[in-house]
Amino acid sequence: MTKSRTLRKAGAVVLSLAMALSVTAFGPDASAAAKKPKLKATTATVKVKQSKTVKVVKNGTKIVKITVSSKDKAIATAKASGKTGVKVTGKAAGTVKVVAKITYKYKGKKKDC
Repeated sequence: MTKSRTLRKAGAVVLSLAMALSVTAFGPDASAAAKKPKLKATTATVKVKQSKTVKVVKNGTKIVKITVSSKDKAIATAKASGKTGVKVTGKAAGTVKVVAKITYKYKGKKKDC
């Protein structure tokens, strides 16, 4: 088996991405806390040289902006897919954390999660 093929197989198995939202609450509005948008999946496995899009569940909010970052861009890159999701592309075998910050409007107020 070639080294490239071994890396691809390892990438398919090992490249498990931990997508976590950094949750911050602004203000005491408990109803807004229950209505935060969130990612449909918190973990995803992506093969090397392939991509996967994780959708955002709006929960009755209006998405203003999605900002994402990959902790190790040599393993995987991440970018917002419009205002509907996060696209993660595998670059090499390994595990990496991807952080997504969603800015949204709820009841006329701008909030982050």
